[in-house]
Amino acid sequence: MADRWEPYKDVLRTQFLTYNKTYDEVMQFMEKEHKFHASKAQYERQFKNWKFRKNRKQSEWAAVGRIIKKRKQDGKESAVYIAGALITTEKIRKEISRHDRPTYGQVPSPKTPEGFSICTPLPSFCDSYLLRSLPWFQLQARIESTGDLYPDLAAVAAHLFASPIGGIVRSSSNSLGLTKSKTSVTEKIISVLAFWATDETPIEDTITVQNIYSHLHAILPKQLNREFLANPENFPRLIKLDENAPYLSLAIYLQSNNFFWETLGKIMEYLEHPSGWRLLKSLLSVKASTVDAFVEKLLLSAAEAENTMIIKEILEAGTDPNIWNGYMTPLHYVAQRGNHELAQAFLHAGANVNAQAVDEEGNVKGDSILQKATRRHNITLVQLLLAAGADVNAAAASDRGETALQAAARTGDITLVQLLIDAGADVNAAAASDWGKTALQAAVGTGDITLVQLLLAAKADVNAAVASKNGRSILQEAIEAGGVAFLIFTKEAAASRNIGLVRLLLDAGADVNAAVGDYKRTALQAAVLTGSIGLVQLLLATGANVNAAAVGAWERTALQAAVKIGNITLVQLLIDAGADVNAAAASSCVGTALREAVEKGDIALIQLLLTAGANINATAVGSWGKTALQAAVEKNNIALVRLLITAGADINAAAASNCGSTALQAAVEKGNVALVRLLLDIGANINATAASTYGSTVLQTAAAKGNIALVQLLLAAGADVNAAALTNGHTALQAAASTGNIALVQLLLATSADVNAAAVAYGHTALQAAEENGRTALEGAAANGRLDMVQLLLNAGVELRGIGNAQYKRALILASRYGHNTVRKLIEQRYESGEDGYSGDISGNYM
Repeated sequence: MADRWEPYKDVLRTQFLTYNKTYDEVMQFMEKEHKFHASKAQYERQFKNWKFRKNRKQSEWAAVGRIIKKRKQDGKESAVYIAGALITTEKIRKEISRHDRPTYGQVPSPKTPEGFSICTPLPSFCDSYLLRSLPWFQLQARIESTGDLYPDLAAVAAHLFASPIGGIVRSSSNSLGLTKSKTSVTEKIISVLAFWATDETPIEDTITVQNIYSHLHAILPKQLNREFLANPENFPRLIKLDENAPYLSLAIYLQSNNFFWETLGKIMEYLEHPSGWRLLKSLLSVKASTVDAFVEKLLLSAAEAENTMIIKEILEAGTDPNIWNGYMTPLHYVAQRGNHELAQAFLHAGANVNAQAVDEEGNVKGDSILQKATRRHNITLVQLLLAAGADVNAAAASDRGETALQAAARTGDITLVQLLIDAGADVNAAAASDWGKTALQAAVGTGDITLVQLLLAAKADVNAAVASKNGRSILQEAIEAGGVAFLIFTKEAAASRNIGLVRLLLDAGADVNAAVGDYKRTALQAAVLTGSIGLVQLLLATGANVNAAAVGAWERTALQAAVKIGNITLVQLLIDAGADVNAAAASSCVGTALREAVEKGDIALIQLLLTAGANINATAVGSWGKTALQAAVEKNNIALVRLLITAGADINAAAASNCGSTALQAAVEKGNVALVRLLLDIGANINATAASTYGSTVLQTAAAKGNIALVQLLLAAGADVNAAALTNGHTALQAAASTGNIALVQLLLATSADVNAAAVAYGHTALQAAEENGRTALEGAAANGRLDMVQLLLNAGVELRGIGNAQYKRALILASRYGHNTVRKLIEQRYESGEDGYSGDISGNYM
């Protein structure tokens, strides 16, 4: 097919027309250099299609001569192309002189012969300066090859597009005239290159050889026109490539231009083989920009992979060891791996032991080399770097970084910590802003008392500032250390170990009431959450504020925390120490001590708190809060409700504004008839105002649940059947109609429910309400496809005209929107049968 020829069109044009090679010579060249196979007949047919003709007619050259002469008279120079190939000046002069004919008088300029193109030539510097000076072509001139010195990289890449499973598409390759190469380059390199060629083609293009080739021609350098090339003889031929030169050339070009890092690992595999090793040596012997760029990328990759053989060969060639990838040098990589031998090699080659990445504002963004080595616990490597002049106090990266000493302390390596302190490490270097810790804070987090003592002896500040994000006080670090860091210990053993650590820090002057970091949790609050009686007693004995306020939506006072974990011994201990049993909750997300006890359903805790003076009617906090009784009702626990009522709980405490409920409203929500009767019997307000947002009266809630027994009970107790719907709410009848419960609707209608009550949502008008999900009874039934319910409401006298006209139109729209066409027709029929004969437009958009 023609598609396999197209990528080679420029190459074939140059070989056949510019170099004037025969068919046999062109065929040999293509087989050797491009693994392209075709018969002579196929070549002849394709060249004919492309209009590649060597022998031009006498009349054609005569016409060309006259055109050039005319252009010269007009002050224009001329470049002549045949089938897109530039014809040399010498050949043009020769052909014109052979076919030139004298002309007399004014002769019009002839038509340009077919296949010829005559135009103003590009300035000579375009190729000779802009292109010939490209590093890639400078390198190509040094490659020893029996074929084309300047392979068409786009053509090479275009034939490497990959199959869905990542292999080379052999069927496509064979159709292109390629054969499976007897290659010493691994198939992996070719496969990776194939993926690159495919990925570089815009996703909207069909992935074909021609599309890939066309796109890659804009990225990869073309061949140069030979008359502009420097004489290759001027360059020593130092680089030898095997029969896979096109693939290697493409890989080297991509790496030198930072296009495709993924090939480096495969290239290293190849370079470790004899033919690859010879290539590396010959590349390193050449001083060329392309080689330098390629080797820089190779050195970084080799360092990351700890490829000693390649690293040493590159360094011995004099390559600068201080190259960057933006964050790390090769020495960073080998230090991170803990490779002492390679670190020595880089240092011997002149690597900067204090290289560290910073941003444009000067903020440290990466680790120092010493910090990398410290995390590996490699004492000899750290000693090597310190001896080479590594800065023991290099700054930590601003985001989650740590100094060398902080890193050593975090890992609990006492020997390494001592080594760094002896080298002058600052024991009080500030913690990084996010998750950072000072050396002492990090050591405390390990729970290692000996390590902490070492740092305290070195004058570490026990009250140093903590990280602004996710920081914790040093006592909190000590208290919580046993929970995570020492999984080999039992909880009791960990707590006992931490008591000693906390005592050590307190003796060193730690602030027992420090409340720092994101949550501002005090040591006592943290200790309570561990459940350790000993820790709590120690902190109370040293002056911990038992009533320190909780800070943060989910935080609790010490007493509230003790109740939360259900530790009655701790609760009693804190009450005896003066804890305020009525301390306000930090937010509606948590509760007072009593409400927390109710949430747990712990009768003993509740009685203890009530005995200690807990306010049973403490006001609910925030728009989502609840009283102790409301919480008990939500637990659906009648015994607990009776206990609180006996203790004086207000059964009519108002509902919180956002989704809140009174005790009776909560009982109805639970559907607990016995609990509802209990509350009604002791005077619960059956018509208490609902929460302003998403609230419902007891009757509205029961109707929405379709609970006829509850509805009957509430109606008998005096529930207002027409209580107005609040924001995002509904009347009892609207709720019942939407559920399709005919018996319930009949019951409500029998008690004078308003069949035409307006919909309400977000405090808008009736029409706006419909758009915001508020619906009248008819609209709700229509939207939900309740055919019989719609008929029932129509029978009950729902208004469709006058004020009800808007309701009529919205009901039709909602029925249509949800595909209830029969419901729509039913409503339309009732409307059309009406006495007033309303004929207005109902097509308006009320969606």
